[in-house]
Amino acid sequence: MKKKLLGSVLAVAVLAVSSLGAFAAGSKTADVTPVGDNSGNYVVTQYEEEKMAELEAEVPDVAELVRQSNDDEITTEDVITRVLEMVEASIPEELETFRQELEGKTMLTQFVDLDTVGDVVLNEDGMYETTLSVPTLTEAATNVRILHYSTVRSLWEIVIPSDVNYEDKEITAAFEDLSPIVVLADVDETADVAEGTSPKTGVTSDWGLYMAGAVVLFGAAGAVYSRKRA
Repeated sequence: MKKKLLGSVLAVAVLAVSSLGAFAAGSKTADVTPVGDNSGNYVVTQYEEEKMAELEAEVPDVAELVRQSNDDEITTEDVITRVLEMVEASIPEELETFRQELEGKTMLTQFVDLDTVGDVVLNEDGMYETTLSVPTLTEAATNVRILHYSTVRSLWEIVIPSDVNYEDKEITAAFEDLSPIVVLADVDETADVAEGTSPKTGVTSDWGLYMAGAVVLFGAAGAVYSRKRA
């Protein structure tokens, strides 16, 4: 009986620890959703097979960048380097601005497609303005920026949010047109981000519960083993 109990406890402990690795594997979230009064006028779509095929048909080089980034084949630094190369080739006069805004930033989200649903009322400046829920947003993330590739104008642009709500984890921004976007920020990795979701890994604070559970389970296994030896 004790052998069965010990085996069960160890098995559960191993699964608990393994789950930590699974949670920590992600570096950014795809869970971005429109919220607020006009949330029904906007939709965020992940770049899966069909959506990726559409982007590849329009801009193959951007599509490849999006795919590799979302599949974690390249780092945020790699993404920024390649975006800067594209900017230098298309709008060289903006290169220094892009470099200053992007270098050193961390991606809080994957690339996702932002689009409209039905008739959308533009804001007073004739822009598409919406609020997005970004679960990985914490106060450790400052100078939040949205990197947007305009498939309409064939260029990259940096959108500065009009509002960043850390309490509700929401970002409000206005766009001239809509297509692929990704949220980035300067992330202070030394900051206390115990509440909410870590902007670096996309891991919720629940990981602490898993770790505590694993410790308890290993302790229980040790106790059973000790009694058996006694």
